[in-house]
Order: sequence, then structure tokens, then C-alpha cells
Amino acid sequence: MKTRPIAFSLFLLIAGSLQAAEERVHCEVGHELKAALAGVTSGTTLHVSGTCYGPINIKNNDLLLIGSSGEFNAVLKNSPFLSTLENVVNINDATGVWISGFDIKNGLTAITATNQASFTLDNIAFIKNVEDLSLNDAAVQLSNIDSRNNNTQN
Repeated sequence: MKTRPIAFSLFLLIAGSLQAAEERVHCEVGHELKAALAGVTSGTTLHVSGTCYGPINIKNNDLLLIGSSGEFNAVLKNSPFLSTLENVVNINDATGVWISGFDIKNGLTAITATNQASFTLDNIAFIKNVEDLSLNDAAVQLSNIDSRNNNTQN
């Protein structure tokens, strides 16, 4: 009888530690999405607002990248400080990634995925990229995608 409360308390402790972490990244107030991604673990949800500059590298499984909701999506775009055009988002060997609520702009390729990456894109606008998606041994599910003014720069 006395072991049940201990076992139940241990269960609550373990269950609480398994909850996914959530972080907020406000790119226009000094936060960097790159720095936030470097410190996350699998299963993290990042709520992003503002304009974030790439390249953005995603290597963690089960990552949720949620753009700000409202009238305007959060923006992921190529850095204006780069001398060459680069990819905006690179997903390498990560599975279960969900990206939602972003305008992805001004890249060589908006999103490149490699090495058995699998991800979902929802409520994404590709704007002024040379190419929207590049998949090499990767899989994507698409929902609510808009592509405009592509194959151009600036």
C-alpha cells in the first residue's frame, strides 16, 4: 500500500519531464532563430514572430516551428548581408518537423531537405525565391501553400 503513492509520484515526475519544451523567438527584438535552433532538443515548439534571417538549419526531430498568427505571417528570408544568394531553410536528417505560418522569401531555394528528412509545411507563402523546394532523399506534406513572384531575385 505504501508503494503506490511513491510510484504515482514517480510517474508524475517522469511524465512532467517528458513534456515538450516551448520557446518564443521574437526576431525583431534581438532574438535570433539560428541561436534558438542551436539550443533546442527534439520535441521543442518554437513560436516565432518578426523577420528572421537565414540560412536556418534544422537538424532536430519532432520540431514545431510556428510563425506568428494574425494578419501577417512571420518571415524567414535570406540575409541581406550575404554576398551570394543562399537557401533560406535547410532540413537535414530530421523527421517529424512541422513548419507553419511563414512567408519564406528571397532565397536561392526557399527550403532544401536532404538525408531522409520528413516534414510538413502548412500555411506557407514562397515569395521571390529562385526555387521553392529542393528534396534529395526527403519527403514533404503540403497544406495551404502559396507561391508567387518566384524565379526572381530581390
